[in-house]
Amino acid sequence: MPSRRNEEEIYEDTDIINAHGVSSSSKEEIVRFHDYDSVVDTKRKLKDQELERDMIHFISSLNTSTIILLWKGSVVLPQDSKKDVMISYVDANASDKTKRLWQSCSTTKLFFPDHTNLLQTIGYCKHGGMLYIVYDYFEMANLAQCLVSEKTNYSSAAGTNSNDLKTAYAFDVIKGMEYLAKNECCHPGLRASRVYVNSFGVCKLYDFCLRRKVSKFLDLYIKKNADTKWILPPEVITSSSTYQAASDVWAIGIILLEIFVGELDALRRSISQGEVNMLKKINALSQQCNYPENICSLMKSCLATKCKDRTTISSIKEIFERITAAANKNDVYYNNEHYDD
Repeated sequence: MPSRRNEEEIYEDTDIINAHGVSSSSKEEIVRFHDYDSVVDTKRKLKDQELERDMIHFISSLNTSTIILLWKGSVVLPQDSKKDVMISYVDANASDKTKRLWQSCSTTKLFFPDHTNLLQTIGYCKHGGMLYIVYDYFEMANLAQCLVSEKTNYSSAAGTNSNDLKTAYAFDVIKGMEYLAKNECCHPGLRASRVYVNSFGVCKLYDFCLRRKVSKFLDLYIKKNADTKWILPPEVITSSSTYQAASDVWAIGIILLEIFVGELDALRRSISQGEVNMLKKINALSQQCNYPENICSLMKSCLATKCKDRTTISSIKEIFERITAAANKNDVYYNNEHYDD
C-alpha cells in the first residue's frame, strides 16, 4: 500500500474514482486527504479483511448521495475467484470531520456481528488517503427497484400473493432494525432505496451508524440530502441530538408506507402539514389496498408525532410474527384443501 500523503497533494492514482464518478488523471487537481491509517484498531488485527487496491475493480455508480459514494464493482480474491461487491467511501474533498465520522462508522461495520438482514461487509481497503468499505453485492437490487418491478409485473404473476411478498420484505427490515437496536445502532433516514435485496428476496440493511454518533451522522449525511431530510421524524427536524429509539420507529413507519402503499411522494405534503392530515391520507390510501391485518393501524402508530405515542420495534416484530404465522397457516390450509382427493 502507498505511504501516507500530505493533506494537500496532487492525486497521483488515476484509478481512484472521484466524486463525479470518473477517474481522476489530472495532475492539476488539488485535493485534501485525511489520515486513515488508524481506521482499524491495531489491537484487533483484521488481515483477512484487508484488500489490496489492485484487487478492487469499479464498474458503475450506485450513488444515492453526494457524500457517501457507492459503486458496483468486483473483487478478485485468492485462487482467482471473483466476487460482485458494492464499494462505499466518501469523496476525497470531504471535510475532515466527515472523514472522521466515516472512519468511525466503517470500523463499526468491520467488527459488527453477522446477521441475515444486514449486508455482509467483506473488508476494507486503505489507499492513497482513501478508505473503501467493500460489501457483498452478489445479485443484489435495491428494495425501491424491486417494489416498482413487482407492482408492474404483479398482474401477470399468476399464483403470486403480492402482500405475502411485501410482508416478507417488511419483516426482514424490522428484524434487521431490531438487531441494530440491540447493538446500540440506529438507521436514520431509512427508506426503500437504502435497503438491498438479494437473489433469494432477503432484505439487507447497511447504511446504519452507532447511536452515539447519530447526531453527526444526521447533520453530515442525511440533512444535506433533500430527498431524505423531509422524511425525518418531527423531533429530529430542528435538533439532531433528539434522535432516539422512537425515531427509528418513525423510520420503520416510512418504509412500511413505501412497501405496502407505494405512495411515499403523495405523502410528502401531508407529512409536512402535520399528524392529522398525514393519518387522513394513510386512511385514504389504505382503502385502495388489501393490507394484511393490523398494517394500517401499525403504520399510524409508528408515525405518531409524539415519541411517547409510538409503538416499539419489539412490538412491531411481534405483530409481524403473528401476520407471518397466520399467512403460513392459511397456505397450509389452502394446499391441503386444493390437493385433497
